[in-house]
Amino acid sequence: MKLEDIASLAQVSKTTASRALADSPLVKDSTKELVKRIAKEHNYRPHTLASAFARKKSGIIGFCLLNKNNPSFGHPFFGPVLDGALEQARKDGYHIILAANSGDDYVFDEPFMQDCIEGVVLSSFAPAKAVREFKNRGIPQVLINDVLPTDNNTFIMDDNYGGAYRLMQHLIYEKGHRRIGFLTDRLSHTSYLLRYFAYIDAHRDAGIPVYTNPLLPQDDLAGGYPLTSDYFLNRYGYEDIPRIGSPMVVVGMRTNVAYEAIQRLIATGDVPSAIFAVSDSLAIGAIHALQEAGLRVPEDVAVAGYDDIISATAVTPALTTVRVDRKEIGRTAIRELEKLIAAPDLQSSVIYIENSLIVRSST
Repeated sequence: MKLEDIASLAQVSKTTASRALADSPLVKDSTKELVKRIAKEHNYRPHTLASAFARKKSGIIGFCLLNKNNPSFGHPFFGPVLDGALEQARKDGYHIILAANSGDDYVFDEPFMQDCIEGVVLSSFAPAKAVREFKNRGIPQVLINDVLPTDNNTFIMDDNYGGAYRLMQHLIYEKGHRRIGFLTDRLSHTSYLLRYFAYIDAHRDAGIPVYTNPLLPQDDLAGGYPLTSDYFLNRYGYEDIPRIGSPMVVVGMRTNVAYEAIQRLIATGDVPSAIFAVSDSLAIGAIHALQEAGLRVPEDVAVAGYDDIISATAVTPALTTVRVDRKEIGRTAIRELEKLIAAPDLQSSVIYIENSLIVRSST
């Protein structure tokens, strides 16, 4: 028996029958009782999704995954974040629908996803248009890896500044380095900007100058992209991204772009005693370039990365890095989203996930 048949027997519209079965407050109690009794007598089982539409309690969470390079699940950062989110959602009785997107619009492909999800997690590169869209629909949202000046959102961040600062202390105080180069992707990316601030502050606090090489090109620090917000500039007392020392800015996180950047550095004849790369991929490219030029790591130049991806232990020497608790980022995002689903008017907050310094033989 179909819903239309139940509605006909109860002499109500199909919409009213659906609402009655979903306990909608828009339907009188007497009508609800009638529709439910007829449905029970005819062994009618309401469609779960239809009920979810009426109740707005689907048990479904949307997860928008930035997907510049396939596969989504194999991404060294977002793959484990998604694993953690799935783990927490399963534990709490939620299901996740994944939407991968290679641009900045984060559009869900199916109207069902837009209308039936109880909340959404947006991962990386703060998608302002999507934030506004979900806000207009009244859908709670949690953002991973960036902060926007918006109300009633929660932002989940790796403690980029703290992790980078501990790594710099290791290089300066434990290993005695006084000339440390900085290799990064665009500093308009919040994570790399915070690691840059830690790099600068660690020099200042130690009373040593930041490595400067006038023969290096003056790269565009922002990489052609605007900052998504000035939240962290304000927090650390800057009006714009500061050019302090000679940061080497590359486009993308591939090992080959780091390899080429370090080749340019070596060609200047002024190589620092250590290099801090903002990702393990860049650090691995740096190691290859140094070794090919006959420089020993770490005896001639120490190299450190960030993230602790799987290949950090596959390179020789094994890479000193900062281990990011990516699964905990995903778990926390789901827990915080559940709070917003229960109380959508909660004030916006930023939550930092602890990381740990992993010292290996590259330093």
